[in-house]
Order: sequence, then C-alpha cells, then structure tokens
Amino acid sequence: MKKYQKVKHYLEQEIAAAPKQKVFAENFTFQDIYVSLKAQAIDANGNLNQYSLPVILASRVKEILQPENFADRVMLIQGKAGSGKTLFCRFMADWVRQEMYPQWTPILIHLNDFKIIQPSFEYNLRSHLKNTFAKYRDYWLTSGVTRFLFFLDGFDELPPSRNSRSLEEFLQQVAEFQKECSQNNSMGHQVIITGRSVALKGLERFLPSNLERLELSPMDDEIQQEWFGKWSSLVSETNPVDLSQFLQDYTCPASLKELAREPLWLYFLSVLHRDGQLHPERIENANYTQAKILIYQQVLEWVVSCFHPQTRKDEFPNIDALDNWRSLLIEIGLSVRQSGSFSAPLNNIDRRLENLPDAKNLLTQIAQILERKTLETPLGIFAQKTSNYLEIKEFQISHTTFGDFLFATRLAQSIESWTIPGVQREKFYIPTQLMDWEIYDLLGYGRLTLELVEFSIGLLGLSHNFRPVELFHRLENFYWRWCQGVFIDAIEDSLPQKKARQLQKQGIDLGQRQVDLYAGLNVMILLLELHRYAQENYDLKEQINFYPCGVPDTEQFNKDQLFCIIGYSCSLDVSAFLRIAGVFLSGINLSHVDLISTYLVGADLSHANLTETSLSMAYLSGANLSSSNLSGAYLTGANLSGANLSYANLTRANLHSTDLFRADLRHANLTGTNLRSADLSGADLSSVNLKGANLSDADLQNITWDDNTNWQEVQGLDMAVNVPDSLQKYQTFSTLNSKN
Repeated sequence: MKKYQKVKHYLEQEIAAAPKQKVFAENFTFQDIYVSLKAQAIDANGNLNQYSLPVILASRVKEILQPENFADRVMLIQGKAGSGKTLFCRFMADWVRQEMYPQWTPILIHLNDFKIIQPSFEYNLRSHLKNTFAKYRDYWLTSGVTRFLFFLDGFDELPPSRNSRSLEEFLQQVAEFQKECSQNNSMGHQVIITGRSVALKGLERFLPSNLERLELSPMDDEIQQEWFGKWSSLVSETNPVDLSQFLQDYTCPASLKELAREPLWLYFLSVLHRDGQLHPERIENANYTQAKILIYQQVLEWVVSCFHPQTRKDEFPNIDALDNWRSLLIEIGLSVRQSGSFSAPLNNIDRRLENLPDAKNLLTQIAQILERKTLETPLGIFAQKTSNYLEIKEFQISHTTFGDFLFATRLAQSIESWTIPGVQREKFYIPTQLMDWEIYDLLGYGRLTLELVEFSIGLLGLSHNFRPVELFHRLENFYWRWCQGVFIDAIEDSLPQKKARQLQKQGIDLGQRQVDLYAGLNVMILLLELHRYAQENYDLKEQINFYPCGVPDTEQFNKDQLFCIIGYSCSLDVSAFLRIAGVFLSGINLSHVDLISTYLVGADLSHANLTETSLSMAYLSGANLSSSNLSGAYLTGANLSGANLSYANLTRANLHSTDLFRADLRHANLTGTNLRSADLSGADLSSVNLKGANLSDADLQNITWDDNTNWQEVQGLDMAVNVPDSLQKYQTFSTLNSKN
C-alpha cells in the first residue's frame, strides 16, 4: 500500500505539476501555450525518410501503448534545440497519467540529472529514483503488475565520461532493456527517449538496431496559427503590427520565417515583438545561424534590461551598470556548460569573477537576496536548495540552448582577446602562457558540439574585433606544442592537471589525460573551422590554410602526426577521436599523410584532400567521402562498405581487395583505378567513370549502373565475378570483354 501511495504522490508532484509551470518569467503556464507537434521517420543513415509523411507525435505514442502494438523497439525522438522535445515529454506523461493510469504509469526522467552512467539501465533507474517508490521493492520492475512508460529526456545532456562513450553505452542499455521487456511477461515496460539531433551526427553506425527514430518537424502553418491564437489570448500586444501577419509579409527576412517554425524561437520572437525589442532589419541579410545569434543577442539585451535600476532599485540599489548583469550571465553560461547540467553553484561562478569586481559585487548581492527569496529571470532562476544538509546557492538555467549561447559568447570574447595587439615589444596583449591556460580552462571540460562551434564562429564573424589570421597563427602554435606533448609532459605547473583539479572540485570526474585530449582536439576543431571560414572569404584563402600534419615537403611535415593523435585518443577508447572531432573533418587537408589501419568509421571526410594518402586497411565503413580528392591514394584492404564516395576523385588510386560493399560511387572518377579483387557487390556505379580501371577478380554482384557509366578501356573484365546478366548483354561491355 505504501508503494502505491508513493506512486500517486510522484504522479501528482512530478508529472501533473510539470505542465503547470510558468513559461520562463511569464504569468501564464506551459499548458496555456502548448500545441501538438508532428514528427517524421528517420532512416538508418540518419536522414529523413522521404517515403513517409509527418505524423502527429502524440498519436504515434498512443499507438505503441496498445497491447497489440507492443514490440522491442525504443522510440527515439530527436530534434533541434528548442524544437519542443522537453515539453512533449511533460505533456505526454501527464496525458498518460490522466487517461491510462494505472494501466500505464508514466515516469519522466531528465537525463542531465544523472551524475554518472551506471553499468545497466536498471541501475541507472534505481539510482535516479532511489528516494521514490522504487526503493520499497527490489523487484519493482518485474512485479508483473505495474507497467512503466519511461520518458528519458535529453540524451545529449548525459554526463561526460572518461571514455567519451556515455551516449552510445546508454542507448545500448536502453535498447537491451526494451528487448528484455518484450521477452519477459513480468516486465512489459516501454521507453521513449529524446534529445538533440546534432548529438547523433556521425554515430549512426554505433546505434542499436531496435530504435524507431523520429525527427520533430518544423511547425506548419496550421500549428503555428494555433500557437498564435493561444498567445494572443494570453498577452496584451503593444505593437500595432501583428507578428503572425509580419511573418507572411514579403519584407520579412527568410531566416526569421524559418526560426518562427521552432516553438522556442517563436516564443522569443513573440516576446521581443510584444516588448518592442524585435529589430528585423538587423537580420535582413543573415543566414539561419547568424539569425539565431542576432536574435539571441536581442534576447540577452532584453533579459539584461529587465534588471534596469529603475525597475529593480529595491533589490539592487548599488548596481547601476547593466554590463555587470551581462558579464555575470555569460560567466554563468560557461559554468553551466562545463557542469554538464542545468545548474551551477554560485561559488563556482564566484571564482571566475576575480577580474570583474563589479560583477562579483552583484553576485554577492544576489546571494544575500537568496537568503529570503528566489530570484527569477527569463533565462533561469537564482535559488537556494538543500543538498546533503547543506544550503547551496545556484543558478538553474531554463533551457540548455541558453547555456550554449552564453558559453559561445564567453568563448568568442576570449578568442577575440587573444589577438588584441600588445604594447612596446609584446606582440599580443594576452601573453602565450596566459592564453595556454585560458584554452585549457575553456576547452578542457569536454567536446565542442556543432552548435557551440557554429555559434562561436558566427559570433566572431559578426564582430568588428575578429582578427582571423592572428588567431589562426596563435592557435596553430598551441596545436603544434600540444602535439609534441609540451603540456601533458610538464613536470611542474601542468595546465591539464590544474584544470582537472578544478573540475574535480566541481564534481566533474575528468582526469588530466582527458582534459589534455579535449583541449587539444577542441583547438584542432577551431583550426578546421577557421580554415573553412577562410576558404569562403576570398581575402583570407591564401592566408589561412590548416594542415594537421604540416605542409607536405616542408621541414615541419610529419606524415604520422594525425595517426599519433588518433592513437592518443584511443587511450580513452578506440572511437574517441571520431566522437570528439569526427563531424568536423569535412574539407581537411591530409595529402601524403599516413593513416594505415586507422579507425574512421562514419567520419565526415567530404571535400577532403586525400591525394596519395596511405589509408590501407583503414576502417572507413559508412564514412562520408563525397567530393573528396583521393587521387593516387592507397586504400588496399580498406573497409569502405556503405561509404559515400559520390563525386569523389579516385583516379589512379589503389583499391586492391578493398571492401566497397553497397558503397555509393555515383559520379565518381575511377580513371585508371586499381580495383583488383575489390568487393563492389551492391555498389552504386551510376555515372561512374571507369576508363582504364582494373576490375580483375572484382565482385560485381548486384551493382547498379546506367548508360552514363563509362566502361571504356576497362581491364580484367573477363576475370570479374558475379557480373550481372544485364551488364554482360550491354553492347559496350561485350565489345570490351571480347577484346580482353
């Protein structure tokens, strides 16, 4: 009986209460503004399934809860930041509570609450729910009476691990648990998990096979108008021009219209419009990322203006500079991001304000206010909570995307400061030794995500103080010293150790080896992004060129450099390099580099320069090598099964005994390529140029080809195996075969 009372208490306090929470600093709740969303199926390669139509997500969940539809599949819902994943979990869980309990008991878990990943999914559940009904029975999952519907929100917010594989390990746990539920009559539970799409980029090959992946769709016109209908009934618009009408106007920037299809951004735009803070002219020529940055900057200014001395004089009588609020919020973003959670203790932030005395004074005032009440802001709340019988003052951020933008702003500020000119004999205002520490302090906590990098480079590109050439040379200098082990091998005052100690004090379990690896690879990522940025700007193309192994035919060139970096990363696990940097390798220049037997499964090497690169025996299955230059490359015995080689240049490359099973070779140039004994079964050779290629003993079973496939002067056709009948009857092929 006590267990069921605990269950009811949990449902009332955790599930029923969630939709009734206020929307940030508004007077209305999420249930007042919520609208249903649609989603579309995702295929095994992580792309939208073009053969399926979007479905109402709530309806799809209701379907899988019917007994006849129960299976071993886990529903994985992915989407952009702010696309509505968390709200969906809250509202769907409450619907189940109201309509299907006790047949189904909803459990909502925010994965950023996990401190560490336990060895099994059941251990993770027990650890998280230890103070609820779960502690009363050891067999609470196998009673055969209660069926739980687990909503696991935020797989992209799992805590970092020492081996960098927390996400894949956790998803595997969930998948195994769901299989067990489908096979064990005493269980019968169901799992739904959500998170950002970007966290899965490059990981498709590692994902369990029993995931039903769905991508949240942008709000269509009908859903958007439903949202506006609710908004207009809740707020008093002071702006005479209706935002919904403006979004339909031809003068509205396209990027603004695109942003308004995402629930979180639609709220931002609406609240800025309501308060007269929306300035569409600022984003008239901006792309999608730049538009997000510019809107976020307007949101930040709006948040800061909420604390103007005239409106909060009673709380902050001694604070008359809004810059202090701005500085404090940005430092909070850094601390929240590095903590890997939604919150950061104020004492952690306090340590970062030594050089900002006014902001530190503001934090002191906030701490005093927290003795008597909670302080709300549109970005989150300052609160005091009890943990292990201690009173902890902390900032709880409202949405992870806030933390990302604030952290990116902090990173961009530091990056700009590294290139400020010095005085007298000093070339830079920030000396090298201090910059080295700031790099470890900012980047040694974990991997940079695509969104963080996009925000950071976008912020720099919009700044008048961005000096890309100077920044490139300073970061490149750090990179080469890192490659030589200068920092990790330091006997005294080791920067990796200093950062690791700082993180340990904050409860973040990373050692100095992990810190060193993250800092170095994150700098490498920034260098790759600077290289990409320069190639798109004519004035910079000749001044910024990043070669991870040095420029070939120069004294600095080390053909084994990247091989050594990947090997160093393997001290975490065999795929650590891919998980940290794999999605940033597009356009990389690795000409003449030695990467024999390296593990590059699923890496994004599109548009890469791999001329005469040694990739023999390399693991490249599922890799994206589209439009890459592999002329003269050595790929003997490499695994390229399922790889995307469309439009790639493979002239005179050596692919002897290479596994090209189901590889996409459309429009690729294989002139003079050695394909002896290669496995081309199932490969797509449409519009491929095979002129002069050697196909002796190559397996051509089930290949796809068309009239634009060039078979002229192909060698060894008479020794190719499993040649399709349709190809043998092809006139050009038959003629060439008779000549051979």
